[in-house]
Formats: sequence, C-alpha cells, structure tokens
Amino acid sequence: MPAKTAASPLSPVDPRIGLRFAAAEHLIPFFRIQIADTPTARRMAHSALDAYYPESRADFINAARTIAFSMAAIALLGKATATPNLTMPEQLRAYGCANALNRSAEQSERSMMVRRAYLHANPQPERPPIPPAESTTISPQDEAEIEARVAEAMQEYRAACARSAAEKQPPQAEAPNPQPAPSAEPPFRTPASLEAALRSAMPGFDAEAGRVTPITDGLLRRGARDGVPGPNGVQRTV
Repeated sequence: MPAKTAASPLSPVDPRIGLRFAAAEHLIPFFRIQIADTPTARRMAHSALDAYYPESRADFINAARTIAFSMAAIALLGKATATPNLTMPEQLRAYGCANALNRSAEQSERSMMVRRAYLHANPQPERPPIPPAESTTISPQDEAEIEARVAEAMQEYRAACARSAAEKQPPQAEAPNPQPAPSAEPPFRTPASLEAALRSAMPGFDAEAGRVTPITDGLLRRGARDGVPGPNGVQRTV
C-alpha cells in the first residue's frame, strides 16, 4: 500500500451522543416513505426520539424500542386492512401479532418510566464529564513504518509455515544395500557320497544296473540341476 502524502485524520465521535445516533439509524427504515428520502427519514427518527424527552442515555434504547414496536404494529395492521383477499383466520392472526407488538411497546415504555422514577427518588452522584474524542492523525512516516513491520511479520509467518510443513513430511526410507546371495553348495561333493546316501535311504536304488525308482530319478534330476555329478562321475543334464 503506497504511503499517503497527507495525514488522514479520523473523524471524532462523541460517546455521549453515539447511542442516540445508533438508535436513530436503526429507526430510519420505519420512516422512509414515498415523500421522505433518507436524510428526511433520519431527521424524523431523531424527532421521534426527542418526543419521549429522554433524561439519560439509557432512555434512547427504551424510546427506540417503543417506537420500533409501535411502528411495526401499525404497519402490520395497515397491510392486513389493505389486503382484501385475506381470509378470516389470516386477519385474526395479523391482529394478534399486532396486539403482541403493542404490548411489547407498552412494556418497554413502562420500564423506562420505572427507571426514571427510581432515579428521581435516589439521585445518583454526578459522574465526571467524558472528555471529547481527540482527532488522531497518522503521518506518512508512521504509515511507512507500519507497512514495513507488517511485511516483516508476514515474511516470518510464511517462513514458520514452511518449516512446519517440512517437519510434518515423513522421512524418505533409504534403499537397503543389496547383499550378494550365498552360493548354494551341493550337499554331496562326490558321486560316491551321493550313491551311498541313496543306497542307505532307498533300497530300490541300483546305480550299476541303471535302474532307479521314480523318487530316485527325481532326486538325480534335481542334483543335476544343482551341479552334482551322476553315479558314474558324469554330470547328468535334463
């Protein structure tokens, strides 16, 4: 944001009249009619508040609430009367809502009168006057310093977010170093040892006659694949 060349004064607001203006602004829609624009409706709202002779700032709330309930009841009754095609139940419902709004307005005005009577019977000590709001001006140098501090804070915030995102990422698993597979050595290093083992385990084995059982033939085939020589010292191939 570029620095302004001139000071930007803030409009002072007197807190002693803030409640009055806030209440009047909310009453403007009730007074905005065809012959009254927004400025005229605002003056009408202030005039309606003055009609209740407010004695304290709290009276503005009760007066505004009383006016709002009363105006809403009047508007509801007028709309119900101006609509000819309303059925009897709808008319009775509209009149009941208007009557409830009227009771709320009377209750709000009654509570204001009770508070006034209590304050008249029990006068409160005078409060110190509220000092008027002072106008605040911001110089271009102050605006530039504020912008620099905001930019620095945003940079630190982005860096902290980046560090937090990096810490939340799971660590990448390192690939294990491949180990060389151990070389399988045949259980029988010589043909004699293979023949002796087969003779003791399987009586049906006859190496001299060249006759073998199906189980023995499978073992010989597996031994040939593993690089074990045959019974006669010759490596068999399948």
